[in-house]
Amino acid sequence: MGFFDKKPDEEPRTEIASTPKNAMDTSIRPRRDCECYIADGVTVEGKITGSASVGIDGEFDGQLDISSTLMIGESGTFTGEIKAKDVVISGTVKGNISADNLLEVHPTGNIRGDIFAHRLVISDGVIFEGNITMSRNHSPEPVSAPEPTPDEEEPDGDLDPISNY
Repeated sequence: MGFFDKKPDEEPRTEIASTPKNAMDTSIRPRRDCECYIADGVTVEGKITGSASVGIDGEFDGQLDISSTLMIGESGTFTGEIKAKDVVISGTVKGNISADNLLEVHPTGNIRGDIFAHRLVISDGVIFEGNITMSRNHSPEPVSAPEPTPDEEEPDGDLDPISNY
């Protein structure tokens, strides 16, 4: 039946669009989706390097430097420095994160540290304390303030700039 063929007493139908396929999936599955897995109830300290994806539902304290994906589940806790291609967080991170491609933080995510990423997705409800730097160069080197020019330098002596008016 076309639009003009509807009966006068019939209400127009409103269709609700489905969630787009590229919308963020809030249920991550580190155990199923990662090649290296730290289970809930397991605590690991040290350094992880390599090209395999890593999933954490337990606790990790140390450094991680991988050329793949890091997934931290809701029960996962990471304390230390993270460097990975992609990082997906639903748990807690205390430390700096450097994502060469994408950092995605789900509603249950909690980050206390600085973020360096090319692309960033932060869901509503995330707890974040730190700084964000977004660029193609993810070097987490501190940025210093530029040196003042001679015109910007403060005058010698105890001059009060307000009393000059």
